[in-house]
Amino acid sequence: MKRKPTPEEYRIAREHGISNDILYKRMVRGWDFDRSINTKLRSHKRKNYSRQMSVYKGEEEIAFGTVDEISEILNVKKETVLFYATPSNLKRIEARNSKNARVAFWLDDED
Repeated sequence: MKRKPTPEEYRIAREHGISNDILYKRMVRGWDFDRSINTKLRSHKRKNYSRQMSVYKGEEEIAFGTVDEISEILNVKKETVLFYATPSNLKRIEARNSKNARVAFWLDDED
């Protein structure tokens, strides 16, 4: 049954490590109280930054190594290096007809 949690339920949820926001969202989606407080939160796993990749600017290779190493070499965030390898980045490059944009490729494809 979809309903909002009571103040007492919020207190119990906090004792179980569940935030007010998570409890509210779970219960208004139809979860019962016991399931809401006993279901563990999903853990966000650290990205595998040990894979090798190569970054190009145009046709020139400008960096090679792991995400951590490339982010230091290029002085950019790790998320930026990861973005260089996304399909979205490739679409942007094609749409802009850019010859000088940065693009990355994974060298040991695990996907």
